Amino acid sequence: MEGTLYGQIEKWILTKIQNGTYKPGDMIPSQNELIGMFDVSKSTVNKALSELVYEGHLTRVQGKGTFVQKNNRLSRTKRGQIGFKEEMENRGKEVKTEPISIETIKDNELSGLFNISDNAQIIKYTRRRLIEDTVVAVQTSYVPNKFLLYTDGADKNSIPNKELYEALKQKGYIVKKAHEIYTIDRVTDEKILDLMKIKKFDPVFRTQRWSKLSDDTLLEYVESCLKWDYYKIDLNLDE
Repeated sequence: MEGTLYGQIEKWILTKIQNGTYKPGDMIPSQNELIGMFDVSKSTVNKALSELVYEGHLTRVQGKGTFVQKNNRLSRTKRGQIGFKEEMENRGKEVKTEPISIETIKDNELSGLFNISDNAQIIKYTRRRLIEDTVVAVQTSYVPNKFLLYTDGADKNSIPNKELYEALKQKGYIVKKAHEIYTIDRVTDEKILDLMKIKKFDPVFRTQRWSKLSDDTLLEYVESCLKWDYYKIDLNLDE
């Protein structure tokens, strides 16, 4: 029954997007509003929204709400081990990781995305990626702490030295598939500008990635800013 209910919510939102009621960039009803409209549980609404975010129809902005994804995006699905470091090294680039911060947080929107309780701890891990000592990306990963059991105050280098996917793999959690959305944007956030060593309004690729286990459990959500002149997208389209 739960599946039917969250499917109904997904269909209702998709219909509103397709008929133009909700246009790209528009905010959709809040979680509480949807709970009231459909008389369903919080977990049902969270599952419906998470599926639409994963499929690229919606995007969640922390502290603001859920919005219809804008059209200036490219989405792709990848399978297997798909870490940034590995991807760059496959292209012959030596990548260095510089940890910026790591902490545990509690966040209602992220809890909804991961389908965990509001009080559950989530690891927030920000790092820079460098190629030949040039910053090419800033990434922030979110992982439910139940997967890594990180303790605040521990060495922030402990995860980067092994890479996040490797740390998870050692605990038996292996990414089997991921969905990624690329958006072309211009940076105005002072913190990102400083970390990336770029100028205000310089173009970047902003990416969102959802990495899942074989049973479709969401393991990691990542937000990244990539320098446009150090990154390219190469797609093979088959019938």
